[in-house]
Amino acid sequence: MAHGLTAGAHHIEVVKETNNNEHMTFLGFAGIDGIGPLAPPLPHSRRIAFYGDSNLAGNSLEHEENNGQLSYRGCTNTLAGITARRLDAAYQNCSISGATISSLNNWYDRVNPSDENTQWGFSNWVPDVVVINIGANDIYYYSESRIRTRYNNLLDDMRATYPNAHIVMANGRGWDKDEPADYIESVVAQRNDPNISAVLFPWVFEQWHGCETDHSGMADYVSEHIATVMGWTALPTDVMTGFGRGGNVANGNFEESAPFGGFGWRYGVNKPRVHRLHEPTTAQDGEYFVGVVNGASIQQSNPCQPGQTVTVNLWLRSRYATGSAAADITLDFRNQEMYTAPLASNSVTLPLSTNWINHTVTAVAPLGGDPVFHTRLTIASNGQSQVAIDNVTMTVN
Repeated sequence: MAHGLTAGAHHIEVVKETNNNEHMTFLGFAGIDGIGPLAPPLPHSRRIAFYGDSNLAGNSLEHEENNGQLSYRGCTNTLAGITARRLDAAYQNCSISGATISSLNNWYDRVNPSDENTQWGFSNWVPDVVVINIGANDIYYYSESRIRTRYNNLLDDMRATYPNAHIVMANGRGWDKDEPADYIESVVAQRNDPNISAVLFPWVFEQWHGCETDHSGMADYVSEHIATVMGWTALPTDVMTGFGRGGNVANGNFEESAPFGGFGWRYGVNKPRVHRLHEPTTAQDGEYFVGVVNGASIQQSNPCQPGQTVTVNLWLRSRYATGSAAADITLDFRNQEMYTAPLASNSVTLPLSTNWINHTVTAVAPLGGDPVFHTRLTIASNGQSQVAIDNVTMTVN
C-alpha cells in the first residue's frame, strides 16, 4: 500500500467501490507487527446520500471518450465524492449503470439490488441531504407525462424513507431534446414540499459520460446549491473543473490538470498529436501551454443562447520556424442535442510566427429556427503545422 513512510502516524482513506451484483465486505485493518490502528478521527457531522445511473456511478470517469472498462470507473472523483468533500460530509453513492426512475425505486432500499430480501436498514445511516440524478435513461422509452408520474412515485417513497432529509433533484441540461431537465423544476414545484429542491447544471461534454473534470463541474453547481439550501459552506474543489463559468472557458491557461491527466479540453489525453507542455520559460501565461500538431485539435463547449455574441481571445505561435504555419479556429453553435451537427459554424485560419501573437475571433449565435443551446470552440493545427496555444478566454454576451 505504501513504502518509505516516516515514523509516526499516517492516515489511510478507504473508499469501498462495489460493482453491480458484486459483493464485498470491508473487515478493517489488522495492524502492523501486532500493533493495531490508531483511533479513527471523529466521523463527519454531515451526511449525503446519492442515487443515480451510470453517470453518477462513475462510468468512464477516468477516460474522456466514453470507455466503460472497469479500470476507468470510480467513485472518489465523481460528482458524489467531490461534492461530499467540498461540503465536509460523509457520503454513500448508490448508482447503477442503466438505471431508470422506476428501477431505482425498486432497488434503492436493498443491500443487493438484485435481491429484494436484502433490505437496507435506513436507521443505520441517516443522511441530511439526498441527491437524486436520474431520468436520462427514461426518455428513450417513456413520454413526459409518464416520466413525471414516475418521478412523483419515486419522491413519494424517498420522502417516506427520509422524512427529514432535504432532497435535491439534480439534472444536466443540454444533451437531448425532451430531457427531464426541461421539467424537473416543475415536478418539484408542484409537490409543494419546501424540503425538496432542484438544481440544473449545463451538459457540456457531448453525448458521452463525464470524466473527472466534468464531474467537478457538475459538483460546482450541486455543492453550491446544497450549501445555499442547507446553510453550509462549500470548500474549494480539489479536482479541476472542466466547466467554464460566466461565459468563460475553463482552464484557458492550461495550468491545471485532473488526477487522470485530463485538463478540461477534449481531447487531450492519450492523443499522440496533443500535448500539455510544461515549459515555464516559453509559456505565454504561467508555466504550461498546449501544443497540437498535424491537424490535431482541442475543443471545449459552453452554454449559449440565440443572438448572443461569442468572443474568443487567445495567444498562438508556431513551435518551429516555418513560412506557412497556421491554426484553424472554429466557433460553432448547437441545439439542445449537442452531439448532432451544428446549426451554424464560423471558422477562421490564422497565420502564425514563432513569437506569441494575440488573436480575437467573434461569432454571433443564430436567431430563429432550432434554438441554440451551446457554442463549441475548436482550436486546430492547420495541415502539418505545429501550434502552441495559451491564455484562452471567452465571453458570451
